[in-house]
Amino acid sequence: LSSDVTEFKIPSTGEKVYLEPILDMYNNEILAHSISTRPTLAFTLQPLNQLVEQLPKLTYRTTIHTDQGWQYRHRACRKTLKQNRIIQSMSRRATALDNAVMESFFNKLKV
Repeated sequence: LSSDVTEFKIPSTGEKVYLEPILDMYNNEILAHSISTRPTLAFTLQPLNQLVEQLPKLTYRTTIHTDQGWQYRHRACRKTLKQNRIIQSMSRRATALDNAVMESFFNKLKV
């Protein structure tokens, strides 16, 4: 799994809209997502909670790759992952290649 937050600017109003999808790297399917006008903690936890509801109790290791954004380092996010036996893998600072799957998805989406 992989996740990140991206920002879209609405040309007509100048407002910003944020998107956070959780992508299954096995088949490039978006399993859960959240859209908001503000990148709050609740916005970040929404797709994670959707994912937890969808996933069966797995006997094998599930890993989610993210960047080092504040929302992924927050105690509530880490607690939710730990409670659901999802391993968190963060990219190193200033290393977009570790999360290249999401960066590529956002690039295609914005083009």
